[in-house]
Amino acid sequence: MDRRRLDEIATAATVSPIEEEVEGWWCKAAPDLPFRRCNVTVPPADAAEDRMRFVDGLDQVRRWYHARGLRLIVQVSTAVPEWELVDAWCAAAGLDVEAPVHLMVAEDDPLCARSDAQATDRVRVTAGIDEAWALEYGELHGGGPVQVARTQAYGRMLATLGDRALGASLAVDGQVVGVGFGVLDRGWLGIFGMATAPAHRRQGIATDVVWALRAAGRERGATRSYLQVETDNAGAIALYEGLGFTISHGYHYRSERPAGGPGR
Repeated sequence: MDRRRLDEIATAATVSPIEEEVEGWWCKAAPDLPFRRCNVTVPPADAAEDRMRFVDGLDQVRRWYHARGLRLIVQVSTAVPEWELVDAWCAAAGLDVEAPVHLMVAEDDPLCARSDAQATDRVRVTAGIDEAWALEYGELHGGGPVQVARTQAYGRMLATLGDRALGASLAVDGQVVGVGFGVLDRGWLGIFGMATAPAHRRQGIATDVVWALRAAGRERGATRSYLQVETDNAGAIALYEGLGFTISHGYHYRSERPAGGPGR
């Protein structure tokens, strides 16, 4: 497995309205959505080869984000050659570590079918994101009215992915209590946006959403799945390990300190 290629697939799965290459850095921006993954830059694969070129590129990228009213957020992946140097140079530039993440992967094989029937009976999965799913997505992720509205706006933006996006929802007694979405790309299914209503946690909701998304992905040619989970979320890591996922590698953000909350 090419971990660097998987990083590219995972980064591309996050929708941002503005994308531009700046001095070889992949820059994504969503000024109205303060989520990290929508507003992140990825250094070039050879970033560690020349410190002066790195420093100059980082300065240009910082200006690019500041011109859009955004703080600088750099994704540092352990899949990048000599990533420790990249990380050290970001630290020297005054950027702090945020949100260390494991990237977990699973092979999708016929054994997955053992739970598909139950999951697909309970979970609605559609190709393409619609308004109803975006509203459910925002409500389940919670927060105040502004946070909910922003999360719903991100859900609507997923519609630009067309049929590559799979929206999943699970309802109990007519009330949606679990959501998640998948993104298909080059034989991979990325699983994102998992949320379960507090009153329905530890009832297999997330498990069924994951099984159903993987089943839908296999129907569309995906033979492998990946997801990202913060390293301190022991419960989620244990859940995904129980579903056949293993840790491939990791990444974290090196960021300017936010004026408000850090976003996601």
